[in-house]
Amino acid sequence: MSKNYIQISLGLQEFSVLGWKEDNQAVIVADKFHIIRMVNYALDFTRRVIQRQIQKCKKKIIFRAKHLLLKAYERLTPKEHERLLALFKDVPVLVDAYELKELLGQIYQLESYDEACGLLRCWCCMAYDANLPGFRDVARTYLRWFDIITNYFKYRVTNGFTEGMNNKIKLDKRMAYGYRNFSNQHLRILAMSS
Repeated sequence: MSKNYIQISLGLQEFSVLGWKEDNQAVIVADKFHIIRMVNYALDFTRRVIQRQIQKCKKKIIFRAKHLLLKAYERLTPKEHERLLALFKDVPVLVDAYELKELLGQIYQLESYDEACGLLRCWCCMAYDANLPGFRDVARTYLRWFDIITNYFKYRVTNGFTEGMNNKIKLDKRMAYGYRNFSNQHLRILAMSS
């Protein structure tokens, strides 16, 4: 059984999807990176809304916390961990948003399709009921695209390699200040990919 990979890009909510033809039927899989990125945007949107609403003395704490909130919990240094706990103490509303982001990351690490689907549905209900700016829209989008999103847990394919190669090609093109003809660029692309 051979698999021919087809890259497909959906316009709704900046989804990048990857599908493959198997017995003349395409399986569409929402790319993990783009799904998680939507939650990161929602978390940052929540942070910005809260930042506009709170007292001036706490604004500085939230303003400098964007990257801290977006970083995965297991990758935090001890100093960052302390800063995060202090932030949560000052702005407890951010705890729910951060926990929703971390929970989604844990769901994507699951091996079982059925368990991941069930937990993703629960996550959508939690995000919808959390009453946090941005998360309700993400939950609606996830439920609308539920089958395409959960296909990741069956097939485990992403656009990572393709996006990485595109990035390398663009970088090479910038470093070369353009090529006189396409065959020179084509040779450089082949050299990079081998």
